[in-house]
Amino acid sequence: MGEASGGFGVVFGLVGLFFGVVGCALAISSARRLWFRQAALARGLMAEAGCVETFVSRSHNSEGGTSTTRHMILAFRTQDGAEIRLDRTAGTLLVGDVVPVRYLPEHPQRATVVAPGAGRESVGLFIGVAFGLLFGGMGLFFAATGFGS
Repeated sequence: MGEASGGFGVVFGLVGLFFGVVGCALAISSARRLWFRQAALARGLMAEAGCVETFVSRSHNSEGGTSTTRHMILAFRTQDGAEIRLDRTAGTLLVGDVVPVRYLPEHPQRATVVAPGAGRESVGLFIGVAFGLLFGGMGLFFAATGFGS
């Protein structure tokens, strides 16, 4: 019986460790995206981006359901003349609409829209960081519990 419970503890610990790593990766990714957004808003260069295309993508889940996501392709020119295209999923722009964006010169592909309602992206990223930390912390707790038994 001792070997079976020891084997279960190792498996439980490995699964917990996996979830801990995934949670931490989510938190780091969201925090990085949030940092780039805040840096662009604080010290980024301004540009006018035009909506050049909109489309809807569909994805199917394992239960047969379908979800749709609306995409907007925004295009702008940097101060050195490079054309940058961004795929954004939040917002309700139509082709021809123009919105202000801010970008860091070293990372223009990470430009952020400066418009009413664009702050929801920061809130979503902050929630991603919090969820990742919670998920990762719980995974690491379960890993410690599994390896400790």
